[in-house]
Amino acid sequence: MRNDTPEGQWRVFHLINQGKVMEENIKLCEKTFELVSKLQNVMKRNVFGNVVFSVINPGTTISTHYGPTNIRIRCHLGLITMDECILTVSGMHRKWQTGKCLLFNDAFPHGVTHLGSDEKGPRCVLIVDLWHPDITMQERNSIDYIFSPVNE
Repeated sequence: MRNDTPEGQWRVFHLINQGKVMEENIKLCEKTFELVSKLQNVMKRNVFGNVVFSVINPGTTISTHYGPTNIRIRCHLGLITMDECILTVSGMHRKWQTGKCLLFNDAFPHGVTHLGSDEKGPRCVLIVDLWHPDITMQERNSIDYIFSPVNE
């Protein structure tokens, strides 16, 4: 299932895109990349791993979708948040808080609605894919090997 944005605007800025380090983008966010890289459970060596800034404007809907696997937990660090922007995961509504992490298994259906006005501005989060805690180190190494990104 692909991510659709039937209304509004959703922009992303990848530091890691499906396991590929985006060198040009890293140059603009060196400190962020350095800090994220120090986290032990970041998925960064396989096609399921992403680190990305996600910005959605008021009036935007991201249709319900789900991730490709049950091996990761998606972490959203709230950078710019407001009560009018809602994440729905498996029918449960959550709101981001600035400076706090919201974690969920993205294998479950989820979507976003930003009901705020233009005065409220965009919602911005840093998304970091983390290994699901039930995945062993041996399994991680195997997944990294089997699903290594193709470098061009």
